[in-house]
Amino acid sequence: MRLTATLNVPHLGPREVAIVEHPDRYMWVSEAMVTRSGGSVSVQSDLVPSDAQPFMVDRSALTITVIGGGQAYEAQGCTGGS
Repeated sequence: MRLTATLNVPHLGPREVAIVEHPDRYMWVSEAMVTRSGGSVSVQSDLVPSDAQPFMVDRSALTITVIGGGQAYEAQGCTGGS
C-alpha cells in the first residue's frame, strides 16, 4: 500500500527528510519520499505487512516525522482525504 500524506510544516532546512512509523513492528515501511510546495510537505511511503496480504491502516496510529536543519516536526495520526 502506498501512503501519501500532506502536512503543513514550516520549512525546516534545505534537506528535509521524513520517517513514517507504523505501530506493527512487523510492517515493512519504505524510505519516505519528500516533496515540498510552499508551506506543505508531501510524504510518500510504501507499507507492506509481513504476510503480504491486504490490510487496513488505522491512520490514527501512524507517526510521521519531518526532520531538517536540526529541527523536527512530528504528526501523530492523520485524517483521511481524497
